[in-house]
Amino acid sequence: MWTGVYGIVRGAILGIVVSVIANRERLYCFQRQESEAELYSRVEPKLPDILLRNLTDAEIRTKTKTGFLLRPWKLTKELEQKPNEKYLMVILCHVGVQEAKKRFLVRETWGSISQVDNKKIGVIFIAGFQHTRSQKLLSAENEEHGDILQVSSLVNEKTAEAQTMLAAFHWVTDSFGSRVNFVVTSNGNSFPFIPNIFEYLKGDFASPESLHCALISNPIPRQRNPTLSRYISQADYCASYFPSHCTQTLVVMRRDVMQKLRDIGKRTALAKIPTEIYMWGVLREKMRGNGTKNLVDSSNFIKDDSKKPLAYAVSYSRYDSADIVREIWANMRNRFFTASDADRTGKLEAVINRPVREKGDNNFLGKDAKRFLRKWMMM
Repeated sequence: MWTGVYGIVRGAILGIVVSVIANRERLYCFQRQESEAELYSRVEPKLPDILLRNLTDAEIRTKTKTGFLLRPWKLTKELEQKPNEKYLMVILCHVGVQEAKKRFLVRETWGSISQVDNKKIGVIFIAGFQHTRSQKLLSAENEEHGDILQVSSLVNEKTAEAQTMLAAFHWVTDSFGSRVNFVVTSNGNSFPFIPNIFEYLKGDFASPESLHCALISNPIPRQRNPTLSRYISQADYCASYFPSHCTQTLVVMRRDVMQKLRDIGKRTALAKIPTEIYMWGVLREKMRGNGTKNLVDSSNFIKDDSKKPLAYAVSYSRYDSADIVREIWANMRNRFFTASDADRTGKLEAVINRPVREKGDNNFLGKDAKRFLRKWMMM
């Protein structure tokens, strides 16, 4: 009997010891995470060595075998015909190949603004490669609208978006040179509010060597749970925390900052992490080096005690997206006047190149857009 009791007591003690050790490990891990969170609220986390290292020339040649399947021929033609004309900004709008509705809603609204107070604005859709059927439709769309820059020969699906953005930076540098002052990047779920951006750029533009973000994310821990969608393995990113970064909503930068990011991106290994973290976190931190903070929160800049967002978040894929976009567009239009407008008080002069409407056509998307969208839907 005593042998049985002894066995039970020994088992219970062993269980307690194991439990204490396990909880101690969990407590240590929790305390370490708390310590890291407190630390990275004050300083930026160190990047993995593989991303800090510059690639060799041979590695660069392997990484950057990219070209362009489609080019924005309208803008290219304008640059060739008017070699002395300068642009205030070029907006690079990253939209998926098959997201045609987004492109047409942009063309009908903020993408139709080509000039504000005699300052030129260029809008380019950037996209990666797609299968044959999509490619034919995208080519036909660009043949008519001439505003798509499509990148080919992407290495990996998880790094394709970052490669596309860096390739677009190369194209802007080669095509514009010093003829553009600012570059703005936007994803397909944002509505850049051009009057506010224009006013923002007209100011002192403090921290010219920085990225100006519509929204900033502070350092966040790498998701280590493989069952969650944003899981990043240790092999893909060995550090425990990601650096501060702009979200994909909207990023504003000077031309020379874009060129620095392009050059750094060329010599930095690709990483299978979210594009916003790689572009505006990793490459930005590498550009900063030991310098001062180079990330500016421009989510709201204040003038006359009123908040003025640089962009609105819009889900263009929602069934009622056209109504939402129409409402924001009407608000923006009230900030502009065109040559045909009588009321010009306190407004900015704008050149708006919206498609010509058929008489009596009251629909927000014109016949041209509907014709293309029907083809995409039948794909």
